[in-house]
Amino acid sequence: MSHIKKFAKIEKKHISMKFKIAFLVIYLAIIFAVIFTSQQIIFSPKNESGRVLSATDVQVSARVAGCNFTLIAKPEKRMPRTDNWSTILKVDIYNNSDQSFVGTFTTLTDNFGTSNVDICSLGFTPAPGNYDFLLRGYSHLEKAFLGLSTFNYASNTIDFSSGGQVLLAGETSNIYDNKINSLDISTQIRSMYSDDYKNDLNQDSKVNSLDISNTIYNFYMVGD
Repeated sequence: MSHIKKFAKIEKKHISMKFKIAFLVIYLAIIFAVIFTSQQIIFSPKNESGRVLSATDVQVSARVAGCNFTLIAKPEKRMPRTDNWSTILKVDIYNNSDQSFVGTFTTLTDNFGTSNVDICSLGFTPAPGNYDFLLRGYSHLEKAFLGLSTFNYASNTIDFSSGGQVLLAGETSNIYDNKINSLDISTQIRSMYSDDYKNDLNQDSKVNSLDISNTIYNFYMVGD
């Protein structure tokens, strides 16, 4: 019995000691929390010379892809002469610095010769720089526009008709050889008095002598 009492006393001391240790741990934690929260921690970034940076020193820059692209291109000798410049336009784009191929697309321009294209939706994201553009209308020779600076902004516009530039008409044969010759004349003769879109060069809704005379005027012309 005396052994049991002795064991109980020892156990009571152990429990008392555990409570004291627990109380001490909690007390120290409270003291530490009070000290920590009472201190203001300030992080001051510095530059290479040791000067503390201010808000005006921090700059954030980002390149916005020039996805929205507006182009203007005008075929020649239309009837009526103005606001009748619609065509199916094929555009090839190359990097001017190394001639690497960037992308191609086909678009329908409106009567003002304008088309709005989402370049990024076509699978390529252009970067600001100088580019070469090869344009070809549905019945026209290919025309090159070299070293044009563009894609510098989110929306970009190039007027390929600036300075009176036009797309030369008469390339109407089924074999596209980028030159106007007898193949094109024979194609137009077969389409005479029809409303064939490709051979109606002046877009007056009929193929006639006016279209053939346009082709003859550009005979032996070669595209870029």
